Amino acid sequence: MKRMVLSMGIGLFALVTVSAARGADDNPSDQGKRLYEQKCQLCHGVNGNGDGPAATAFSPGPADFATSSFWQRYDAKAIAGIIEKGRGQMPAFHLTSDEIQAVTDYMSHSFKPSR
Repeated sequence: MKRMVLSMGIGLFALVTVSAARGADDNPSDQGKRLYEQKCQLCHGVNGNGDGPAATAFSPGPADFATSSFWQRYDAKAIAGIIEKGRGQMPAFHLTSDEIQAVTDYMSHSFKPSR
């Protein structure tokens, strides 16, 4: 009886964990945030200021997404191209077009200064 209850508990935990992970992927905003944290944050920082822990290794440093000059210089298509192909010391990231869109949307909503 204890084994059955334990097995059911483990099964329920696995189901909830998988459902939560799928739910995060289903929401582009959550997916963009997760991908940013995994792929970009180390260099570009938590707030997109180009001050992540690895930023000091680069010259010039990583782009600061929190400046209006960044957003005047790069539109979503240019940002997507940089993510896909890399630029300078930044490597290319092999993401789907939907993933790239989710990251660029997250960046825009999180870091772009208000006009």
